[in-house]
Amino acid sequence: VFFAADKSGPANQVLAAVRARLGEQMGLIDRNRLAFLWVTDFPMFEYDEKEKRLSAMHHPFTSPRPKDMADLEKEPLKARALSLLAIHSARAGDISSARPHAEQAVAVATRLGDQHELSMAYRAMAMVHRNANEWDRFREVVQKRRALLETAFTPSDADLYVDLITSYVMAGNHSDAVRTGHEFLEMAERLRSPTGIYYASSSLAAALFYSGDWDEARSFADRAIDMGQRFYAAGPLVLNPLAYSGVMAAARGDEEQAHERVRQLEAIPYDIPPEHRGPRQFALNIAALLEDRELVARLLPRVEQEKPRCLTCTLLFHLDEGE
Repeated sequence: VFFAADKSGPANQVLAAVRARLGEQMGLIDRNRLAFLWVTDFPMFEYDEKEKRLSAMHHPFTSPRPKDMADLEKEPLKARALSLLAIHSARAGDISSARPHAEQAVAVATRLGDQHELSMAYRAMAMVHRNANEWDRFREVVQKRRALLETAFTPSDADLYVDLITSYVMAGNHSDAVRTGHEFLEMAERLRSPTGIYYASSSLAAALFYSGDWDEARSFADRAIDMGQRFYAAGPLVLNPLAYSGVMAAARGDEEQAHERVRQLEAIPYDIPPEHRGPRQFALNIAALLEDRELVARLLPRVEQEKPRCLTCTLLFHLDEGE
């Protein structure tokens, strides 16, 4: 007969270890059998005697049961867990369910006082705001994450850099967009990450394009194009820098480079989601800036085939009117 005299937590851990060891020694474990155990109402927290604080019994991104949320502040040890991850729901596009889970993740991480877990919770919350096009709140949460980390973003935050730059551009805050783009590029170069350098150069080209600094924008766009051709076989990944470079070349009268960008855009396979602009649409913009009616007429049928009911009707009107 075995017994343990202690608090329930340590006592259960000791007896569980003895049970497992005896099972091994006595050959009682069938290695060819899978015996699943479903644990329900798993506790959210346990008290860490060494740290003198609460810690997550499983992991802090397990959601509390809704009816236990009221106990989170006053009696957190009574809270039970569900297995729901906000970041997974957000990536699947289920914003309605992701939002409360992300908010709960922030609340739980705050209650634990764990800065690392809170930074992860902020990332999940940022994804919810991004997918819901709530750009002001997205920037607010991202900046909270940065302040918590007390440094630049980590390499895994490349998508946050890209989206943060985009949100600044959309808000007309070009100086912050350019500043963040340079910060992103510095981090990517320090890490010697080709993927990071590509995304940073592409994002910085966009920020500089909309800020009106076209000389520097062309330089970074061309750098992104070169890297994309070397590392990514010039697929859809290089779409944006090709478009920016082509528009700037056409606007400045560099017809040779503008036509080259149109050729490169036309060569990109069509696998762009319907809600996004495709390579032929960007090529059509460049052709219109070049006032190349023959090129426009050649591109229009493909654009209309790929993107029905898009804005090509405007260009068709001008062609029909002879303008």
